[in-house]
Amino acid sequence: MFEIDSVNRVGWNERCNPGTGQCEIASETKVTVYLLVPRWFPFTVKATERTGNFVVSQVVNQVVPRFLSQLVTDYEAWAAGDESREAKGADLFAVDLETK
Repeated sequence: MFEIDSVNRVGWNERCNPGTGQCEIASETKVTVYLLVPRWFPFTVKATERTGNFVVSQVVNQVVPRFLSQLVTDYEAWAAGDESREAKGADLFAVDLETK
């Protein structure tokens, strides 16, 4: 049994460029995973924790930048007068599985 608790706080960085009026998006992400490891589980808790931390870290490192990019695209469309409320980016969670 496991549970994942995730919070992503997004806001504007206070340091805006006065010449362009552009501001930087700031994001803080916190992910907590609770896992009940049965006694019969063949791996140590430390090994399971290390593997879980790696997997969650990789997911966060992929999803958060895509989300922020989508947020910028949607904001730019809204600021230009598009009130359709439809996401302008595509495939936020799409994964390229091709081997390079």
